[in-house]
Amino acid sequence: MDIKAKHRSMPAAAFAVIFSLSTYAAAQSNECASEEAVAGWATTASLAPDESGDFLVGRWETRRDYSTHFGLRVAYDSSDGAAPVLKIWHNYKRGSFTMRLPDGRSFAVPVSANYAVTQANTPPEVIAYLRAAPMRIEFTTAGGKWKKYRTDGLPHAILAAEDALQRLKDEQGEEKCGARESWWRRFSGQ
Repeated sequence: MDIKAKHRSMPAAAFAVIFSLSTYAAAQSNECASEEAVAGWATTASLAPDESGDFLVGRWETRRDYSTHFGLRVAYDSSDGAAPVLKIWHNYKRGSFTMRLPDGRSFAVPVSANYAVTQANTPPEVIAYLRAAPMRIEFTTAGGKWKKYRTDGLPHAILAAEDALQRLKDEQGEEKCGARESWWRRFSGQ
């Protein structure tokens, strides 16, 4: 093959790649999604149609990894219920995570699997405490290991995630982001 022929096809290929990437980026810019860092926590929010395309589902999550062994998530999904849930990512085979609540009670989440996400059935008052002030979380094992963590910044992160979801709902209502059914089906191939 002639070397000049090779180089002539490269600009066309480069143009195709750049055009594809810019088209993809333009499609992504209309997406109803938000991501930001708030007080040491990663927060995300999104608004998209459900699988049927008939209803919009709002989601937000705030997460922080304290170490390679432990991370905390507070997540809300409007298709799963009206209240957020607590999720604990952990690399501990056995033990219990215990939150010391301001009213003197405690809320414990037992763990029994390595490299897992344990979702706690979180009472509304625990979520209210998480929203209100930082708390201490302790991890203990039957063997006596003990570690402690604090949820510093979590109230600000939850508020920011809720605000981001509301902002996305407002933008979708004004058609500034593409959470409409036709947009979703066009880019998901349905």
